[in-house]
Amino acid sequence: MAVLVAEGNPADVFMLRSAISASGIDCSVKVVEDGAGALGYIQQLEADEDLGCPDLVLLDLHLSRFDGHEVLRRLRASERCSHVPVIVMTGSESPEERASAESFGRVAYFRKPPHSAGFEKIGKLAGQFLKEAALRKRTAS
Repeated sequence: MAVLVAEGNPADVFMLRSAISASGIDCSVKVVEDGAGALGYIQQLEADEDLGCPDLVLLDLHLSRFDGHEVLRRLRASERCSHVPVIVMTGSESPEERASAESFGRVAYFRKPPHSAGFEKIGKLAGQFLKEAALRKRTAS
């Protein structure tokens, strides 16, 4: 199992790693710090069929260099990885931002918690997505 985390805040990355670990799912975590890194990673996936798509993407909408909406657009346009579920994370409560993110499909919208304990909810949600991905892989084999 593999998770791509696109998040520029090191404290949030730490909390996300902890939350994923607490979910009990054994997975690798690849971190990119900005939108350019996320787009570059998607480009690598497109260019190299030996690289597997992540089973889940945790995506901050407010990345530097390219925002999360651009990353979502590119991921959904990917021939190989358009199916990957995404948990969009943001500090915003904007209904327009939420509607825009959810329009990409297979997206769960999560408002970043103001304190570390709230990240447990992201871990549980990530664990649920990863368990579903593992089940799909087993039944496809």
